[in-house]
Amino acid sequence: MRNNPRPLFDMSLCANPANIDNEECLVSADEYVPQPGKWNRVEDKPSNVAEYDYSEYFCPDGSCPAIIGNTIVYFDGFHMSNSYAESMEPIVREDLMEKLESLE
Repeated sequence: MRNNPRPLFDMSLCANPANIDNEECLVSADEYVPQPGKWNRVEDKPSNVAEYDYSEYFCPDGSCPAIIGNTIVYFDGFHMSNSYAESMEPIVREDLMEKLESLE
């Protein structure tokens, strides 16, 4: 699983309504989601390893906000909040179950 975008400051500060429009809180996906990802740079990838990139769920529309859908994304500089992780559970579960079922 690709790591979530990692802003270089405490993104939880941007969850404060007073800071949402602060220029520092307007995090660009181009800046914080390196392309290509590390997995895409690996040569001779093992056939028994799958890669999942959920960057689009952290940076919809090219920006990486501190709050998505009324849920705080980061609890500090770059660690995903429990609430956001729980909101991602159905997406990750579907991907993993699909992969596991393909192995049978």
